[in-house]
Amino acid sequence: AVVKRVAVSLGLSPDRIFIEGDSLNTTQSVRMMLPILQRQGWKQPIVVTSATHMPRAVQIFKLVGVEVQSWPCDFRSPRGKAVTYVDFLPRAEALETIAILIREALGLLSLRTAYVNW
Repeated sequence: AVVKRVAVSLGLSPDRIFIEGDSLNTTQSVRMMLPILQRQGWKQPIVVTSATHMPRAVQIFKLVGVEVQSWPCDFRSPRGKAVTYVDFLPRAEALETIAILIREALGLLSLRTAYVNW
């Protein structure tokens, strides 16, 4: 994976990098990572995911008793750019952003209202 190659080029040991790519959702991903975390003895792993997805990922890890370090990426707002009235005009790309935010909000809500069967 590209991410692993970049991390190794920055000095991270390859045996300390695990990329889970077989799950269909975040809950499955956490379930798949738990045995690896336990086997490695890692108490506070680093989670790298989209900034919009990070709150839900962190919450799912908390549900299973794992505190993580969050390293969000893929930010949706340009840093250092002043907000103007033009930013509030309808745009096609805004629909994608709204869909992502709704999915993440519903995901967080489901964690608070539904029992997660581990």
